[in-house]
Amino acid sequence: MKVKIVDCQRKTHMAGETLEFQLSGVDNSFANGLRRVMLAEIPTLGIEAVTISQNTSVLADEMIAHRLGLVPLFSMKARRLNYARDCPCQGVGCEMCEIKGELHAECPANEHSVQVFVNESLVIDDPEVYPVSSEDRGIWLVTLARSQKLSLRIVIRKNIAKVHAKFMPVATVAMRYATDIVLNPEGFAKLDADKCTKWVERCPCGVFGYDSNTHQVTVRDAAACIFCRECVSTEPRSTTCRSPLCLCTA
Repeated sequence: MKVKIVDCQRKTHMAGETLEFQLSGVDNSFANGLRRVMLAEIPTLGIEAVTISQNTSVLADEMIAHRLGLVPLFSMKARRLNYARDCPCQGVGCEMCEIKGELHAECPANEHSVQVFVNESLVIDDPEVYPVSSEDRGIWLVTLARSQKLSLRIVIRKNIAKVHAKFMPVATVAMRYATDIVLNPEGFAKLDADKCTKWVERCPCGVFGYDSNTHQVTVRDAAACIFCRECVSTEPRSTTCRSPLCLCTA
């Protein structure tokens, strides 16, 4: 098995990171299994329990708890925490299997409203764990009107997405087959420059290129191929070229 990084866009301690890599030397079932593992079996941290002591906002307690549960957390600490089911405390809760935090927000009587953002208002006991977001201010939780208050405590635990979607470490993992393109140089040698150019232009994704100086058709960007099969033909038709000009397989 070989792994080659194609593109990696890192955003330190923020959401929105992307990673693209090529996987070779394995069959389709292994690649799809790896995709499913990345989606559902990588342990992360998530807000497991919310205890609301005061909520005078218009948003119901269960809605606030649901929103908090789906907040993504920076989860490097997950490797050092136990699963609650495997902890010596037998799931009661201790520093080896859970992290606690709290949120207190209030709108002053002299203001019309205050927006509460999780990244700004949520205080977690462990500084290594914090909400991540692609927005500068973070994730909006609720808007408090004049004199409204919100006070709650949370419990953060380690788990996997098989148990609940809030523990999913990625937004999505997509897989596509790599393209294997084989050109027929003898076929192109029998076509003039105009016909070669027209054949290259038939590809809607710009996979091929034509060099008029060397009279050669080359693969410019194989990764852009969408298997439309426009190239798998004898077009432009010629009495001197009857064999396929290109074979495109996955």
